Amino acid sequence: MIRHTISLRAIAATTAIAVSMGTGFSETAAAEQPSARAVDSAELVLRAEAQTKGRSGLAAEEPGRREAVRPESGVLPSSIGEDIVFPGDNGSPTMTIHIDSAGKEKPKARLAQGMAVYENTADVTDTVVRAEKRDDSAGVEAFYVLKNRNAPEQFTSKFRIEGATLEQKDPQTILALNPHGVVIGAVSASWARDTAGKQVPISLSVRDGKIITHVKHRSQKYQYPIVADPSYVRNCGRITCSFYFTRRATKNLKDTAAAAGGGAAAILAGAAMCGAIPVPGSALCAAAVLANYLPAMYNLTAAVNRKGCFVVRTPPTRFDNVASTNRYCRY
Repeated sequence: MIRHTISLRAIAATTAIAVSMGTGFSETAAAEQPSARAVDSAELVLRAEAQTKGRSGLAAEEPGRREAVRPESGVLPSSIGEDIVFPGDNGSPTMTIHIDSAGKEKPKARLAQGMAVYENTADVTDTVVRAEKRDDSAGVEAFYVLKNRNAPEQFTSKFRIEGATLEQKDPQTILALNPHGVVIGAVSASWARDTAGKQVPISLSVRDGKIITHVKHRSQKYQYPIVADPSYVRNCGRITCSFYFTRRATKNLKDTAAAAGGGAAAILAGAAMCGAIPVPGSALCAAAVLANYLPAMYNLTAAVNRKGCFVVRTPPTRFDNVASTNRYCRY
């Protein structure tokens, strides 16, 4: 699976500041000069990303796609601990992300390098947040900058996508599934590195509705500061949405179509599977199956044969399949 990187310098140079729902950055706040510490934390994030070859946790999942990335600074709150809201676009579900602060104070944000920097969100820790929207995804990366060994090893947040429940796929991935078992978003423990580029163990867990990011930096000797990057993604962007059927749902769809015996009955059974996708994607999917049944069945069969997952992307509706190793493919 090809992951495309982005020019972080270009993001910093082209970031547009907007007001969102009365809680985002105002033009006045954006004009303020960031503190030296804020600039330092933002620079540390960029250096750590460079060591990770610039790989973004929000990278597009679709092979061959090249797309413009638009920073979404307007959705970032002026203080840590306020909700970051991505409204539904073209029928996609609303996504809300809440990054907690460990202290009683709720640090105000400063803009640096196109990102929001919140200082002292925990002991000797800053939190840097970047919001982006792509053609086929939208989301947030939260970078925890751990200054020394006294920094915490756990950080809490909340992640909600309208109509979805959270399920843990593996220690690095938590999936958001709709009631039909279709994956519509995820939280990923993308990476964590010390200042020398050494990888630091990072993982996720769910506890009492909260997501816990674990950064095990006290288990070995590391060179501080350390930057840890969990990412929060909705599989709907400016233009398209991608819906990942679980492996079990994929097999059930294949069995249903096979039981229909082919012909018109099988086509109608294939169109019925689109009911698992939110409106208006469901109608577009059903129309595509009725008009062009073979590509849908080809990808459905291929997904079952490789023990992977069937994918519907819309609009325009097209069908795909991914291997079980894909981060959005769940059993």
